[in-house]
Amino acid sequence: MKEASTITFKPNQTITAVDQVFSEISAFVLREDVYPGSELPPEEVMAMQLKVSKVTLRQALRLAQGLIEIRNGQRARVAKPSLKPLMNMMDITLRRMGKKDFEDLVEVREILEVNIARDAARAAQEEHIKAMEETIAEMERNREDLNFCVKKDIEFHSILRKSTSNRIFDVVLAPIAKILADSMEKTLGSGGIQAATEAHRWILEAVKEKDPDKAEAAMRKHMVRVRRYAKIKAKKK
Repeated sequence: MKEASTITFKPNQTITAVDQVFSEISAFVLREDVYPGSELPPEEVMAMQLKVSKVTLRQALRLAQGLIEIRNGQRARVAKPSLKPLMNMMDITLRRMGKKDFEDLVEVREILEVNIARDAARAAQEEHIKAMEETIAEMERNREDLNFCVKKDIEFHSILRKSTSNRIFDVVLAPIAKILADSMEKTLGSGGIQAATEAHRWILEAVKEKDPDKAEAAMRKHMVRVRRYAKIKAKKK
């Protein structure tokens, strides 16, 4: 484990105190000789080296959670690598967007989804196919439960993303899916549950056949309807 005495924090007058500490922590985490589980110095040492108060230091440490782990009565430690902090930050940022940004978000989703469908047709395993089949079946069995069907719609696309083995797809689209959940309710609530399940079946069929072109076409057709209802929602904002 890294010795705290070898870690030195230096003050920088060009950025805010909290950002300064966060920057130093980030740099420390990225060092080649630092590994998950490495301890940061005690709070009093970091506060003295950075010439900040413990209040400021603790704000920065909270901001850095995900990069570090904080447990009561223990020093902060370097966390295992995770994409969750980035996903959480994207979620917060996206939720602050306005009408025009919302429409742009839908467009970005469409661009990504058609490429995901192509990749899934090449890479999806039997476990992914079975899981997607189950989400479709559950939607069909519970057509009267709108909230349930929205969750299963999101789950279908989540499994499709994961089947590509490209983790960045999930980082980008998981927060977008949360933001667009309301528009998905409007899409499915307008007699669209059957249309959605049919679209999912077309996509899944192409994935089973390992046909990227067919998968892309099926997803693009699906996204046209999604985009239409999302625009209706945006106009009502």
